[in-house]
Amino acid sequence: MTTSYNTPCHSCGKCCYAEIPVNLLDIYRIAQSMHLLPEMAFKATVSREQLGSSGLYRVRKKKNGSCIYLDECSRCAIHEFKPGVCEIYHCTPLSKKAVNDSAYSQSRRQLLWESAISNEITRAYIRQCHLDWCDTLYQQAIAQITRHMVVSPAQKLSLALDDNGCVVGDVHDCATCDSRGRMAQETPVTLVDVERIARELRLGVAQVFDRFLDSRASLITGGLQLKRSGKCVFFKEDTHCQISAFRPAHCIFTPCAKRMQTPELYDCLFIGAGTVEEQFAHQIALGITREYVTRFGAQYHASGFKAYLCRVHGLRSSSSQFEAFSAKIQAHRVPAL
Repeated sequence: MTTSYNTPCHSCGKCCYAEIPVNLLDIYRIAQSMHLLPEMAFKATVSREQLGSSGLYRVRKKKNGSCIYLDECSRCAIHEFKPGVCEIYHCTPLSKKAVNDSAYSQSRRQLLWESAISNEITRAYIRQCHLDWCDTLYQQAIAQITRHMVVSPAQKLSLALDDNGCVVGDVHDCATCDSRGRMAQETPVTLVDVERIARELRLGVAQVFDRFLDSRASLITGGLQLKRSGKCVFFKEDTHCQISAFRPAHCIFTPCAKRMQTPELYDCLFIGAGTVEEQFAHQIALGITREYVTRFGAQYHASGFKAYLCRVHGLRSSSSQFEAFSAKIQAHRVPAL
């Protein structure tokens, strides 16, 4: 489904000891290349202990902590069809010249797009099946991934550029960054984010407001924001983001470039990433959340929360507003394909 893009590898094997996320497209390719049934490839590849920090499956490990496919010579036994994240991963940060000259070649951009699509569809599969295998849902997921591989220009992944025309997410050397969890001054959240966090943590919306939301409005968006005490309320030194699988949209669309050093989150390194539909939905949520805070403050108001959340869902389905939004951002984006 994609043309390989390989980065220089010195066969040190160090990256093969890290957590390696794997999605259903990776399973499909491994099964096809090894002439296995998908279920057999899934069981041979996926760790059955727990999900990865990215909310995806993770590759099984040997007793020494290395990837199950790392051989005795520190070489990948499935190099030609290794997981997408291994194809994308860079041992060292890319220079501006590398970004502009080769890093975003046609084949690489296709790979990044496929990875982003596959990861989201895999997360939807996981929400239903967790660590279990379901052949019917797997076949549906692969069909859905395949349908999204070729899309119209308006739907393609977009990458934000700086004033010099460089891709913003890849021009920073963050290898020595010691500010994890303190990268941003605040973490804006929308009503949609709050509803999702409440659902995933099995808490009431009022509890989320009380435990995790700041009583002051966001200075960035005029809406809601998470509590901070030097660091985000959900950031922990040993686990990074505690809600990585359902983190606020702001964290997906505007991550610190530190994340480009984290393979399992590579599909989220773009500042302003996502399909135009996703960007549009987030902007609608930001606007309505700002209206909510203007009326009720950064406090929980039961009927107000429900009413404004309904407005968000209603406006997200407006074709005229979507067309206006698409036209507005076109001049500020560069298509990845």
